[in-house]
Amino acid sequence: MSGNDKKTGKHLAIILGLIVCMVADGVIIFSFIGGLVVFLIGHLFYLSAFLKVSVGELKNKLILLPFILYMGTMGYFLLAAIFDSGDTNMVIPVVLYILVIGAMGISAVWTRNVYATIGSLLFIISDSVLAWNLFVESISYSHVWIMTTYYGAQYFIATSIGSLKNKSN
Repeated sequence: MSGNDKKTGKHLAIILGLIVCMVADGVIIFSFIGGLVVFLIGHLFYLSAFLKVSVGELKNKLILLPFILYMGTMGYFLLAAIFDSGDTNMVIPVVLYILVIGAMGISAVWTRNVYATIGSLLFIISDSVLAWNLFVESISYSHVWIMTTYYGAQYFIATSIGSLKNKSN
């Protein structure tokens, strides 16, 4: 694959991620689980794009630790609340989502691209506030926190298109 093909592939994956997340915005209004699945697909596109440029020595294993600790802690509290509520059909979708968004965040940091990193971290914050508000306890002004961080995330991820570099660049 030539350098241009790699560039086009990562750019296309981010554009598809943005489009899929836009669709998820509409789906989640009608079905939380449906929106969750569509957002998960969007994260898979972002993950794919970020992995295209986060190869070899850029994959610092130390960055895994804060993500594992954060996602593990959030997962523990979310799953405890889900089990307490008796809505156990949410367990597998929530665990899958946590794993995928965590992997997307790690891969974004591995790109060493400030826009991709900020975007992925804002997405994790947005979804953390949303999940905590939905499953654990109400958060004052949650809608403002969720939407501000979500649209910031999309902005930074979209902005990363112009500055993501292949390893060979």
